[in-house]
Amino acid sequence: TDSNLPKQISAITSVDTTWTWASGGAIGIYNAAYNVWFTSNASGNISAPDKFLMVCFDHASGKQPRGSVIATGSLTEVPGTWTVWSDGICISYVATSTIHSMSFDLKAFIRDAVERGVLTNSMYLHDVFAGFEIWSGGVGLTSSGFSAVVR
Repeated sequence: TDSNLPKQISAITSVDTTWTWASGGAIGIYNAAYNVWFTSNASGNISAPDKFLMVCFDHASGKQPRGSVIATGSLTEVPGTWTVWSDGICISYVATSTIHSMSFDLKAFIRDAVERGVLTNSMYLHDVFAGFEIWSGGVGLTSSGFSAVVR
């Protein structure tokens, strides 16, 4: 009840977030990623969000994000180098080397997605979560220290 969500993108001043994960010796095919869901209005159907943004700290070999590569580079205020994939519905920022822990302002990724035309300032940030997409294996994966503060 105190999440400040949903919140219109144009009204967001920051989304300070942190997350730490560890492989714990896990073998298999998995991603370690943030999933960020957007709806076109405040009462949008979160079971079927209109747009998605992903920030992948570790990307499974042999699995491709939705769409195609549209850029590679860095973002202001965010460490690392990112390969950007998009199909117009989902935009994925994939770290070029594995990141196990990071604190950052998610608004930098949201702003970039708006500049690329995938999101619009009139859309609503509805959910932010972090975890794993597991296709096989994954025993031992751990997640800790996740927080997201929307202002």
